[in-house]
Amino acid sequence: PQFYTELQPARLGLTGDEKTDKLRRFKLVSLLGFGMAAVQYALVMVFGFLTFGSATQGNVLLNYAASDPLATFARVAVGISMLFGYPMQFAGFRDGILEMCKQPAQLPKARHRLVTAGLLALAVAVACAFRDLGQFQAIEGALLAAFLIYTAPPIMALRLMRGKSLGLMALAALGGVVGAVGCAVNAGWV
Repeated sequence: PQFYTELQPARLGLTGDEKTDKLRRFKLVSLLGFGMAAVQYALVMVFGFLTFGSATQGNVLLNYAASDPLATFARVAVGISMLFGYPMQFAGFRDGILEMCKQPAQLPKARHRLVTAGLLALAVAVACAFRDLGQFQAIEGALLAAFLIYTAPPIMALRLMRGKSLGLMALAALGGVVGAVGCAVNAGWV
């Protein structure tokens, strides 16, 4: 939000009191939105642990009996959410991969289908490798945290500087090492 709040006034052409008022309201709405989401996640985690203790599974819904109608409803709701939400997420993932590989967004139909099938096969292979959602989320968290903290900022700085900096390249490499170690620890290899 900080980066966004610094760029937004310039994009909208705001000046003076308008800018100050809009930024103040945007920061308030951002703070409230992120705060409510954090409280909601914390409550789900706390009540899940209070209900099941140390036996809590990675997917909390698996702790409930198969005959529990509310848990069944929740499982169906999660399934529907995944069924209809995944295509939107996948389209963004595919477009991001194509952009990263410097490919046009509009590929010929055959190539578009091949890329889509390949990425779907990769996603299915990853899904089949994990039976415990908690383990998957721990590995995903290790990778994303290492990337966002150690790797992405130096890569962006290197792109902006249009030059080479040994320190920034070392920091990006450190992110790769930290991510690999985090994955190994969460997978139980270390």
